[in-house]
Amino acid sequence: MQNNKLFLTGGTGFIGSHILTELIQDGYSIKALSRNEPLEQYDAQWVKGDLLDPGSFELYLDEVDTIVH
Repeated sequence: MQNNKLFLTGGTGFIGSHILTELIQDGYSIKALSRNEPLEQYDAQWVKGDLLDPGSFELYLDEVDTIVH
């Protein structure tokens, strides 16, 4: 696995939480953006924010290799 640090948007939504599960099982390190409360059962770093407010998450983008939206 070449790029293993991902930033995932919508990690607490239906689709996002399923993608998050698969990515964690595949060994990725995840920073997950969500407006909602984090899902504690997942081994991810949660970032509280909104895509409409780039200031709430843009400082984390330098720490990842890939963004999954």
